[in-house]
Amino acid sequence: MVMNMGGLNPVTESMMQWVQQQNESRREDYDLASRYYHGDHDSAITDRLKKFLPPRLKFRDNFTNVVVDTLAERLKVLGFDGDSNEFIEWAWDLWKANRMDYTQNVIHTQTIILGDSYILCDWDAENERPRWTQQPAEMIIPHYSEATRRIDWLSKKWLQSGEMGDEPITRLNLYYPDRVEKYQARGGVWQRFRDETDESWPVPWVNKDGSPLGIPFIHFKNKPMGGDFGESEIINVIPMQDLLNKSLIDLTMILDTLAFPQRYTLNVNHGASRLDILPGSV
Repeated sequence: MVMNMGGLNPVTESMMQWVQQQNESRREDYDLASRYYHGDHDSAITDRLKKFLPPRLKFRDNFTNVVVDTLAERLKVLGFDGDSNEFIEWAWDLWKANRMDYTQNVIHTQTIILGDSYILCDWDAENERPRWTQQPAEMIIPHYSEATRRIDWLSKKWLQSGEMGDEPITRLNLYYPDRVEKYQARGGVWQRFRDETDESWPVPWVNKDGSPLGIPFIHFKNKPMGGDFGESEIINVIPMQDLLNKSLIDLTMILDTLAFPQRYTLNVNHGASRLDILPGSV
């Protein structure tokens, strides 16, 4: 159920536009690192190679995933420690209930690839327990306090599929220590949004005594160095990966050129198109 609760004030509208611009800037860096991890490299082959290589083939040899996977496989939670066995058992049961044995691998791998990854901590009303879910880094921007270097508030922006035949809806949630504000954009106009289970807007995020529960996100950062975001392990490897791909292309061209005996002429004017380096062409 979507409720149109009127327009937004200029301050809120400006803030949401700023969040959108910041999100798009980070997405470019994330897309580059993710492409290279999955083997989608920026390599160019010559017209000659295109004659005998399949059109769908991108000539490459991927080693960026080795850099990531070698580090990620060493990161694994083995258990919990605490003052009481009751707490340790409760934490381990909660870990297993949220299938963190699998999710931790996703978190660690994404953190190394992109530099950032996130877990959302909310309440599972159906099972009456805390719920931990991995969140795509490209959707999220944490806003840190310059004084405390802790998250003051956090924004999550994504595209939500509409009903059959309807256009997708741009969604934006703003997470504060004591509340969650939800918005949607249709035709470039931002409006307040309420899910079917929301009893009010904004959605309160407080304890029984009314005290704030805090930002419901955990930000995993790789080599943060005091900044708002982590550093990708892949970015520094990309130049070497490009050089490796170029070396392979050069080697292929050498093998192709020297595979057959060459013929040459002196002081004879031939058109360049007549001197293809192919068996039987001369």
